[in-house]
Amino acid sequence: MEEDVVAMVQAYRLGRLLGQARLPPREVWSRYVHAGGTVGEHEVEAYIHSALMPPAAERDALARAANELTARLGLVPAPSSGQLWGRIRLHPETRPR
Repeated sequence: MEEDVVAMVQAYRLGRLLGQARLPPREVWSRYVHAGGTVGEHEVEAYIHSALMPPAAERDALARAANELTARLGLVPAPSSGQLWGRIRLHPETRPR
């Protein structure tokens, strides 16, 4: 369950960063693919809209690509999954029993 929450938070924060930077997802995807990423362009769009959750390694690679493209803008960077693990607190009503 925490993995799903981490993935959703990553997708939200990546989408927010791209919106603030006015950076099209295609540019992030292009940099990501050149660095060895394997998720397709349409899947990246779906991920940004929380419709698809790729594995953590792919999400982290997308965050790195976006952070590289936006580093000089002074925006809050997209987090890696490792930065989020253990930091997300679920409301007591939504915690697994």
